[in-house]
Amino acid sequence: MQITFLRCDYMENPVGFDFDRPTLGWAVECEGLNKRQSAYRLQIALDTDFAAPVMDEHKISDASNGIRLEMTLAPRTRYFWRVKVWDEAGNESDWSETAFFETGKYSEPWKAEWIRSCEDGDEDCPMLRRTFTIDRPIRRARAYACGVGLYKLYLNGKKVGDEELTPYINAYDHYLQYQTYDVTDMLKEGANAIGGMLGNGYYKGHMVYLGDKPMRGMYGNEFGLIVEMIIEYADGTQEIISTDTSWKTAISPLLRSAIYNGEVYDARREYPGWATPEFDDSAWKNAIPSGVNKSLLHARLSMPVRITQERPPVRIIRTPAGEDVVDFGQNCAGWVRIRLDAPAGTEIKIQYGELLDEKGNFFNDNLRAALCEMIYTTREGYQEYEPLFTFFGFSCIRVTGWPGELKPEQFTQCVVHTDLPVTGDFECSNPLVNRLFLNAMWGQRSNFLDIPTDCPQRDERMGWTADSQVFAPTALMNMESAAFYRKYLHDLWLEQKDNGGLVPNVIPNFMQRMYGGENVPTSGWADAATVIPWNVYLFFGDTAVLEKQYDSMKAWVDYMRSMDATGSDMYIPTAFQFGDWLAPDSRDPLGCVGSTPTDLISTVYYAHSTTLVAKAAKILGKEEDARFYSDLADRIRKAYQREFVSANGRIVSDTQTAPVLSIQMDMLDPAHKPKAMKSLLKRIREDGYYLSTGFLGTPHLCPVLSDNGCNEYSYHLLLNTDCPSWLYAVKLGATTIWERWNSMLADGSIGDRGMNSFNHYAYGAIVEWLYRYVAGINPVESAPGFKKILIRPMVNSLLDHARANIRTQYGTVESAWKLEGESITIEVTIPFNTTAEIHLPDADGIPVTENGKTIFGTCLSRGSGKWTYTYIPNRKTIDKRVVIQNRF
Repeated sequence: MQITFLRCDYMENPVGFDFDRPTLGWAVECEGLNKRQSAYRLQIALDTDFAAPVMDEHKISDASNGIRLEMTLAPRTRYFWRVKVWDEAGNESDWSETAFFETGKYSEPWKAEWIRSCEDGDEDCPMLRRTFTIDRPIRRARAYACGVGLYKLYLNGKKVGDEELTPYINAYDHYLQYQTYDVTDMLKEGANAIGGMLGNGYYKGHMVYLGDKPMRGMYGNEFGLIVEMIIEYADGTQEIISTDTSWKTAISPLLRSAIYNGEVYDARREYPGWATPEFDDSAWKNAIPSGVNKSLLHARLSMPVRITQERPPVRIIRTPAGEDVVDFGQNCAGWVRIRLDAPAGTEIKIQYGELLDEKGNFFNDNLRAALCEMIYTTREGYQEYEPLFTFFGFSCIRVTGWPGELKPEQFTQCVVHTDLPVTGDFECSNPLVNRLFLNAMWGQRSNFLDIPTDCPQRDERMGWTADSQVFAPTALMNMESAAFYRKYLHDLWLEQKDNGGLVPNVIPNFMQRMYGGENVPTSGWADAATVIPWNVYLFFGDTAVLEKQYDSMKAWVDYMRSMDATGSDMYIPTAFQFGDWLAPDSRDPLGCVGSTPTDLISTVYYAHSTTLVAKAAKILGKEEDARFYSDLADRIRKAYQREFVSANGRIVSDTQTAPVLSIQMDMLDPAHKPKAMKSLLKRIREDGYYLSTGFLGTPHLCPVLSDNGCNEYSYHLLLNTDCPSWLYAVKLGATTIWERWNSMLADGSIGDRGMNSFNHYAYGAIVEWLYRYVAGINPVESAPGFKKILIRPMVNSLLDHARANIRTQYGTVESAWKLEGESITIEVTIPFNTTAEIHLPDADGIPVTENGKTIFGTCLSRGSGKWTYTYIPNRKTIDKRVVIQNRF
């Protein structure tokens, strides 16, 4: 037995968090079948030899995930931990490798002060520095730092840490995150220097949305830097180096700093060696106090944002328009690093775009008011530059002003996003489907940049709630996303409390900060408050997220209930609703809302969110709430049936989304479900055997079809290649998921230019169906987090094979199937300490070879290990096809 994957609050060795009863977990790799944990021993200590552990717990338990620590943690302390386990036969493992977690400052007062330059303005981005001397050996040193809008910290001429765009994106009026850096190895005896550089970011920079009047200072108009470096010496003494008005400041070479518009940087204005102790800062001015509120400082909640990949160009071209374009072949979020040898004063402009148009020319009209550019003026000689405080969504760049011929080695695409471990993979016999899976993964990378943005390129890049909730199941299987969502949900609840339980459409609530006015809740968007925490619980088994978000979940349902002035048990908003956004069934060719009635959608989501609150209450032991909200959900469903379903079961809306949501959210009398399915299939046929769903209907379309005896329709819709379909974009060369089904037309021309993102992950939610239905890997609600696993591949011979694996908190689950001639082979891997229910398709009454032995059965209960099944299926469902009928 080898213990791996040690996690604290679903993070590996996290540093600088104010942990509240942190959750520990581990996985075990072990050969053999039906292996499980019977006991564990957990030790926590202040050093790595564990000679005097602060906790030594030995438990007879199979728990290896969600272990809550009931101990008081000290501030600024690193805790080391290790674990060993015993299996079902009493065999003892070795100790795991040592993991750790390190606390932040908790409520310790700050000795440092917020400072800024006396010269900074809207675009005058400052640099701040000071020197200090170390005269004895160091035991350890930590720097606790924050800056607004964005900051970079330097020590002895080198950047501190590898994170980008700190202190990240959140509801800045509620809290400002400080980061903790281990700087022990960056210090030296003798003279040292520390410095910080600031940019605008969302906090105070130029912002505009949909071409409206631009604004600055969403959250503040002053820059600010605060640093508290605590040095602990080997002799037991301590020294604090902190920001105050003795620091020296100057204006940096960064002449424009904006999220949407990009950066202007003049390298001729650089101060070489400015963050080293040798630099002469006598001409710099003293810092002055900044008005940033120190009480807003809070230990980090965000996961690190990093450069995770560096990619070379795939080609450099001269377009028909005569422009130089560097094409990287992959849409992503990040920026380009340039390197060149040039004379001083050469102005280079680099503009970012997602694609070339139908004529092969650079295209960026879809960026609306966002300039998305970097303008760099060279100094003399060899130099490298990459943006400091912005990011772009792009696959190519247009370059003007470059001195000489463009060469591939001069350009690097830096892929930037929250650095989450990839935990899921899918592959099948259809290369277009494989590219679709990769496109969804790239969409997640591009839009998980501290918050789950809608898109990374235009004048938006906000945490839209509907995109977040429909994609959450896919995200939680693709990547280890629990901690990422925990921070987003924290912000959601803060914004929600400001609005009486109403959930704004974007989190943080930039819309209100930019333009004021009343918040308008939108069904399917605001329900992120209930859907996301429930999915984190389902896929990670994390009751802590339900505990933390329960009041938020309940407040959203209570808000909807408060809007029901007539006692109708329905939620019928009077304000604008997004509805089934961008559904192609809209009767208005210029409209975006779709044809499914918004009051129907609102009532469905009212019932769904209420049901999730009732389930959460039950899990948390809130029995009275569980009964109340369960009864309320039942009343909502009955009201829905009275209002939207006829006496003989006909749903009032003749769209695909109406029956899909009605079935998926359990809104119908069971007797009426077959009729709803019949109407759904009729609608699909009348839509030319293509989908016609939008943001809210699409994620549930294939699951509803597969769950209700029409799996062949799911495969048919998946494999369609004309518009509207998932593979239409793939066929046209997409490398991410598009916002619209017709973002590009079949001739390669660009569709709508006013709202048309080519990197919008919402429709990538189909990947959930690939994992859970094609490969058949499912969590089980009664034992969440994949403690118990349902393996139920829904095979169709339109594919020859499929394989998926998900790295759960217990280990890797894998399910694969392959059709060869008349036989099928299914391979399943179940992690140590879990169990599975394995469903074999079309195996009723048929001899099955399981790991070399003959058995009979279609539903098998199995423990951990590798299980291989080979048999000749009766093909009742495997060979089913959609029979195309002429509608006339």
